[in-house]
Amino acid sequence: METLRKAAGVSSEVYIFLATGNRMKRVKWQKSGTFADLVAAHKKAFYKDEGREFPDAVKLDERSFMLRDREYGVAYEGFAIGEVDQGRVVEVRDPVMEAEAEVAAAEARMLQADLQVGPEDYFTVTPASARTAKFTSDVDGDDDKPEGESEPVVDEKLQKESIEWAKRMLGKGSPELDFREKTWRFLDDPSSSPWALRFTMFMLVLIVFSTATFCIETLPQYYEHEMAFTSKWFIMEASCIACFTLEFLLRLWSTPKRSEYFNDTMNCVDLVAILPFWLELILTGVAIPGLSVFRVVRLVRVFRLFKVSRGSLTVFATTMSRSSRPLYMLVFFTSIATIIFSSLIYYVERGKWNDDLKMWMREYYYYCPVKADASMGPAVKGPTPWTLATSNWTLDSGLAEPCKWIDPATYAPGEASYPSEAWFSCPYSYKKSGECETVYEQSPYDSIPTSFWWCLVTMTTVGYGDVVPTQPLGKILAAIVMIFGILVIALPITVIGSNFSSIYAKFTEEAGMDVADLEAEKLEGILEGDEDDDEDDVPSTP
Repeated sequence: METLRKAAGVSSEVYIFLATGNRMKRVKWQKSGTFADLVAAHKKAFYKDEGREFPDAVKLDERSFMLRDREYGVAYEGFAIGEVDQGRVVEVRDPVMEAEAEVAAAEARMLQADLQVGPEDYFTVTPASARTAKFTSDVDGDDDKPEGESEPVVDEKLQKESIEWAKRMLGKGSPELDFREKTWRFLDDPSSSPWALRFTMFMLVLIVFSTATFCIETLPQYYEHEMAFTSKWFIMEASCIACFTLEFLLRLWSTPKRSEYFNDTMNCVDLVAILPFWLELILTGVAIPGLSVFRVVRLVRVFRLFKVSRGSLTVFATTMSRSSRPLYMLVFFTSIATIIFSSLIYYVERGKWNDDLKMWMREYYYYCPVKADASMGPAVKGPTPWTLATSNWTLDSGLAEPCKWIDPATYAPGEASYPSEAWFSCPYSYKKSGECETVYEQSPYDSIPTSFWWCLVTMTTVGYGDVVPTQPLGKILAAIVMIFGILVIALPITVIGSNFSSIYAKFTEEAGMDVADLEAEKLEGILEGDEDDDEDDVPSTP
């Protein structure tokens, strides 16, 4: 028969396409082939030709193949092997290849999430969501099962073997890295190797240690105004800066895109943190005005602590980004309220204008006369035995300002029997009588901009107490400002707190899954889906 076909110019060999996962290959196919030949063609195209071994745990049979219809483009099972001819597409349900496709898609989405490319919902990849999206049709079809029918038993051993094999194959597929790429991966990816993780932890400890020494050396008992090279603080500082400099140079040398290296803010922080030390060291002994400013710039090293927990910084930044509208409302209402209430407190508490001093003066205390009679003598007299020469009249006012002793020579006749009785001028916070003398102080509310500070401190309920109203109307206004501040600040803060809770919960959930768990869940979902199909579908005989 074959001889007759060759003689007639008709070849029994055609080309077909095998598709599995997210890959497709063209293979030769004999029209007289069987499903066993189809399995062999799949193994040769996707395993043998690529130098990979086909796992013994994975079994392919007639139900593992679907033929794509030419007209409608859909794939269906139960086709006759004779229908496979020139140009036809046969889809293969290979759990390992599908697992590779799922893992590759997950890694691509993670990379896109890091680069912030695409819609936000596209970045959310979890084993549960991936399996739900892939097997939605299977889950919907479960409603058609008869009642009482049990779920198919999953071979856990088969699953574990397939998962481990897929991990090994995925590792073999990665390209060989040169020394520069390995260095960058070592420095930038702590999960690339155990030593990379140890190095990252070492650098984080150095950052914390450097920041701690930077703070401790300013204590008076440890402070050295002119630090010598032999100082313990200089040695610790130099050791930390040397490690930071080496790490910075290695990162700059090994980065894949050197022109974009400083686009990352943390890389700029690294440079600014080490640069002042070397400039001071180079310019030692050179009298340059303003050189001490570089020591202040060294404070930037504190920002390196963000490397300890970039995740926390990400959560905070995301929360602030999503809460931009409540924050805008908070700033807007606070600004308007600050201007209004500062204007009101200015006019209430500014007092009287002193043209000589060119300032606003407000009432401070009222000094009112107080008579100390004979019964109070022991309490207000000095040491005993008491004599006129040793008289030391004192009287506690209970306030910061003391009572002032009034000279007896100024007493009116019959006003007091001195020395058994005496008059004092004592301070009061209110005007006790018409004889009281008013004492003024410079008003802290001497302008509307100056009153901004008091208004902000009061609205945020901080209450430093450095500036307080003293007039009754000013105190009433202060109470209104406090209540208004609670309302204005509390409402937007509630929205911001709710956003933070949801973002933090999402971050914690995603951070709890590593890549290995993601791969395992994907492949387990595929294997479970395949076995569900095996139990529910009845194959057609070709």
